[in-house]
Amino acid sequence: MKNKKAKKQILALLLVLIVAGLAGVSFYVSSMLNTTKPVAPTAPRSKPKAAEWFGGAACNTTFTVAGPSLTCVKTAHDTDTSQTPIGTVGPNKEMIYKVKVTNTGNGDLTNVKVEDILNGENQSQLTYISASENCSYASSDKKVTCTLASLAKNETKEISVRVKVSAGAANGQVIKNLAEAKTGTVSAECRSDLTVNGIVSCNDTCTSDNQCSGSLKCRSGKCRNDSCVSETDCTCPTATTTITTTATATTTARATATATATTTRSTTATATTTARATATASATPFRLPDSGVFNLPGAAAFGTGLVLTILGILFAL
Repeated sequence: MKNKKAKKQILALLLVLIVAGLAGVSFYVSSMLNTTKPVAPTAPRSKPKAAEWFGGAACNTTFTVAGPSLTCVKTAHDTDTSQTPIGTVGPNKEMIYKVKVTNTGNGDLTNVKVEDILNGENQSQLTYISASENCSYASSDKKVTCTLASLAKNETKEISVRVKVSAGAANGQVIKNLAEAKTGTVSAECRSDLTVNGIVSCNDTCTSDNQCSGSLKCRSGKCRNDSCVSETDCTCPTATTTITTTATATTTARATATATATTTRSTTATATTTARATATASATPFRLPDSGVFNLPGAAAFGTGLVLTILGILFAL
């Protein structure tokens, strides 16, 4: 008994020791996780932070460098009023180059020149037509020169040049055009590249059938529908045809009779035939005879006999 009691006490003591050990390990791990140390023991702490001024305010300094500056943007358009640039142009088509010049410097500018020379890559396909009123054109070098008398700070002004693409421009050619704005020692360049697309749509200018899209044909210099060349939208009107036939027959046999018949046919005829069939059947209701072998008088007699037979057997016993 004493040995059993001693064993129980030892086990209890071991359990207490195990629990105490686990508690100690947990405390140690927790304390290590919540303790911070410098990465290098000899490295000093940075205070204040490098991004802060000693007084606590951020140290930010802004300054502006004075000087003139220009930017320009060049786009191509179908019409003068169009605001959507185009990337392709058809042969024998007119278009407008627009150049927007902006003063992005810190002061006003004067006598800003905008030059556009129409002799770049594939620009032999371009013919000068007209330009803004403050522009001039020199046919000797195909140069368009425009003058902006003044351009205030942040102000934008626009000049336009109308040109025509040659009828012989090949499909897929890229017409590259460069413009330059300059004043004094400041300048800015801007360009617009256009791809010649020889396939044009209804009522566009053409020189041959293969320039017209779909089944359209080049008729009198315009892409039109061959079935109705005069329609500028290439949509032929729907026509209804009415055919009228008049026949006159005269027969002389004791009398003269004249009959006139008029027949009108439309291009669309609809024939509807309706056939109905009505069947009516009337008959006297027919009732099938009752079936089976049940007979009430016979069943009663049979039952009575059966009961009497059973009673007789019982009395005999």
